[in-house]
Amino acid sequence: MFTLKKVTNFILWAILSISLVLGLAVWFGPESAPGEPALTDTLLFFMYFLIGATVLLTIVLQGIQMADKIAYNKKEGVKILVAIVGTLVLGFISYALSDGTVMKIPGYTGTENVAFWLQWTDVMLFVMYFFFIGAIGLL
Repeated sequence: MFTLKKVTNFILWAILSISLVLGLAVWFGPESAPGEPALTDTLLFFMYFLIGATVLLTIVLQGIQMADKIAYNKKEGVKILVAIVGTLVLGFISYALSDGTVMKIPGYTGTENVAFWLQWTDVMLFVMYFFFIGAIGLL
């Protein structure tokens, strides 16, 4: 009989095993150029998949939990809605504070020095700063 704990435990060990195999393959595997592992892109795409799955599952499970709380305890449901709205407001404030001015970096020839990526980086930095200040405030 499968239980939720058995299924999640199996998924945990499967993801850990895949991560270990990919990590070892990158570390000890073939090289496409001297000092450059050939499987780096595979490892990066696997990490992108893990991040995407984590974000998706977090949103879905929080939605289920919020619906359950609202159905049985409206006060707890309102707390969750306040947290979601607060997070969205924080994102909008961070976006308003961010700057997408292209930087002049001597010797840089990459493609990421464009307004979108610079503004996205600023947003993530501002969110991190706000969370850090909030964590210090809770001490």
